[in-house]
Amino acid sequence: MNIRPRRLRKSPALRAMVRETSLSVRDFICPLFVQHGKNIKAPIPSMPGQYRFSVDRIIEEVEEIRSLGIPAVLLFGLPETKDPEGTCSYQEDGVVQRAVRAIKEKVPDMVVFTDVCLCEYTDHGHCGIIKEGRVDNDATLEVLARQAVSHARAGADFVAPSDMMDGRVAAVRAALDENGLQDTGVMSYAAKYASGADIVMIKPALSYLDIVRSVREECLLPLAAYNVSGEYSMIKAAAEKGWIDGEGVMMESLFSIKRAGADLIITYFAKEAAEVLRRNLL
Repeated sequence: MNIRPRRLRKSPALRAMVRETSLSVRDFICPLFVQHGKNIKAPIPSMPGQYRFSVDRIIEEVEEIRSLGIPAVLLFGLPETKDPEGTCSYQEDGVVQRAVRAIKEKVPDMVVFTDVCLCEYTDHGHCGIIKEGRVDNDATLEVLARQAVSHARAGADFVAPSDMMDGRVAAVRAALDENGLQDTGVMSYAAKYASGADIVMIKPALSYLDIVRSVREECLLPLAAYNVSGEYSMIKAAAEKGWIDGEGVMMESLFSIKRAGADLIITYFAKEAAEVLRRNLL
């Protein structure tokens, strides 16, 4: 008997019905950078189409993201001041905390993830507190926990620890629970097959598709993959030079992440990809 898979490929409607992998705007989490100041929308030179926003300008961006059907954002803070212990990271009037409150007031149905780490808040740039030339793991956990609690109190739906400290997920989860914030979730930057987190995330995505697949096969938790800035910039640069079809490569890379097993994709392409998906549905 001859097998004729072409029968299932003869029309767009049939192909859509039987495709093994589907990509939706509901899969996307859009990363955003927020900084101190007013009326700021500063381009990031190495990432065409990406910006650093002040709190007052980030709302219009989030409203546009939501209008495209993208359900979630991931906030990274750029503080006004830094110190050796990253104390600015957990202040109630910190830039991320203010941004979360503003988003939840103006776009209440947007799911807000926040990056929890110290590297942007310490004057030495490490993700941990340095004592006598070494990273003090346990002292850092206390600060990370305070940072996570401050984000949750501001209204974050998920906190996302991205540091390299041992035991940070357990410390963050315990601090949230102790402060009556049991409903706040934890998305851990990790290449782990088991975790105390609610969502496990693999970073970077394209370079670690094998790990995405391995984790998908072993782990029952929702799985996110971070399509990082370098992967974004690489495609943008090649497209600007005319070496590749930028839109086509963008969509194929996102499909490859989904095909590997990711439930959620954190990507700087979120808005562009949402437009492509919308156009293809019309």
